[in-house]
Formats: sequence, C-alpha cells, structure tokens
Amino acid sequence: MTTEAVAAFGTGLLRTTVRRTPDGFLWSRRTGPLAPSPFAPLAPGLAESLAGQECLQTRWLLGESDRRGNRHYAARGRLTAAYSLLTRDGFREFAPSPELLDALTGLGGLLAGLHRTRVPPTAPSPGPSRALCRLHGWLTGASEVSGADLLLSGLGARLFAVLTRGCAAALTPSPNDVLCHGAPGLGSLLLGGPGRPAEMLIGEDVCRAPAAYDLGWPTGELIELRRSHGAREPEAWQPLMDAVGHGYGDTGASSDSLWPALRIAVHAHDTIAYRPWPPARAIPEFLPLLHDLLHASVLPLPFR
Repeated sequence: MTTEAVAAFGTGLLRTTVRRTPDGFLWSRRTGPLAPSPFAPLAPGLAESLAGQECLQTRWLLGESDRRGNRHYAARGRLTAAYSLLTRDGFREFAPSPELLDALTGLGGLLAGLHRTRVPPTAPSPGPSRALCRLHGWLTGASEVSGADLLLSGLGARLFAVLTRGCAAALTPSPNDVLCHGAPGLGSLLLGGPGRPAEMLIGEDVCRAPAAYDLGWPTGELIELRRSHGAREPEAWQPLMDAVGHGYGDTGASSDSLWPALRIAVHAHDTIAYRPWPPARAIPEFLPLLHDLLHASVLPLPFR
C-alpha cells in the first residue's frame, strides 16, 4: 500500500509524483497538459527481453502502464543523478562520487544492450523520437511555440541549418537505426544508495533512431550542468561525461558534437513551451553551448 506523496513536480510536458512504499518508492509519471503526444512505451515482448539486463549494478526499471497511459515504477531509490549533481551531493572533494560514476557507466552498458536488441516480428515497430519531432516542428516553423527566430538570429544561418538538417536526418528512417530509449536523462536515473543498484526508467520515449542519439542525450545534459554548476572545478566533470561512453564501449557510434547539441536544443524548446519561459529569457541561456557544439560538429549532412 502506498502512502502520501513525498515529492511532486513537473511541467506542461511531464508530471511526476513520488510516493513512499514499504519496499521503497513508487514513481508515477504522466504526460503534462501541454504534451503534444502520448508516451511511447516498450512493446510487451521488448520489456521481457530487457528485464534481466544489468551493468555495473545499473538496471532497467521497466514499470507498467495503467489504462490511462500513465507510467508507474516500483523503485528502490528516491534521488536521481540530476538531483545529486544539482545539489553537489554527487561530488566528494570536487571529484565525482564513485556511486554516480558507476551509475553513468552502467547506463552506457544498458544502452549498448538496448541498441543490440531486435524488435520481435510480432511487436509494433517503434516510431520516431518524440523529442526530435517537437524540435523539428519548432525549427521548421511548423510549431506554434515561439523563439525559433531568436535562435536563428543568435546562431546565424549556417549553424541553424546544421541543427535543423541534423534533426531532420536523425528523424529520417535508416537501416542503421536501432531501438533507442529516446530520452535517457539524468532525471530518470535513480541512485540506489550504498550496496543498491541504480535504476533507469524506460518506457515513455522508446523510438528508433541512430545509436548516437541516445548517447548524446546524457552528454548534453552534463554539458549544461557543467556550465551552470561546475565553474569552480570544470575538470571534475570530464569523468562524468566520459563514463557513459566507457560503459557503452567501442561500437562505432558517432561521438560528434551534433548529438549533445540536439539534446540541448530540445531543452531550449521545452523550456519555452512547457515551463514556460519567454524566448527572450530562454534563448540566451542556451546559445553559447549550442554555438560551440554546432561549430565543432564535423558530421557530414545528411549523414544517412
């Protein structure tokens, strides 16, 4: 039996409630009132194939959907990797904690296993990324969300075109696409505490995309957090950004800077659309990082 909520938070895109249970915590998530699409869960056959996957004591938390499409996860932990970094609990003497490094390395290993997983012939094929669909509509003027003109003005036509074409290419079906988590963010990575496994929520944004799309998501979030919270010891963040790649291994997935740029651009859109911040306030927060990452990208476009 669950008890009263110990945390409740969210935006117009996603709402989360955390309740204490006798065995830990129940994380309940539902789409926010402004979400343009429902969750994209795992097909039943896929959930079964992922149930036993674990890497460095990090494992998938598959959860269940109710009849309204809301997601519920019986978790061991209450605190996320994002919270740990925002509050500085994830650092010890200006160095990342072993628990956090292991969780991120384990996440990389889980993503590698997910990307090798084949969709059963009887299961529906995953669709495109929900997040990239939001971003592409914004960049191309097909969305009612404002601010893309300010992003164009701030980046300049060439870099804006790199971002827009990269997003379009990532959405274009290709034989090289893999089964992707879709949004493997630090706010979905639950830290288990000493001796307990970390758990990664999955089942809200499952999609088909290039493998590098999933890898760029947590990297982009770490780049953002380093800029806003790591000014005193920026070098301490590099092991965190390396950890997911180390766990993933040398599989040939692109590490081009376009991929974290896409995650940061999605965050820019979602900040305006769902928090909401006015574009004149939001866009300057994201421009420096987007400029540097897109300028450094060497991925030929289209890359299909």
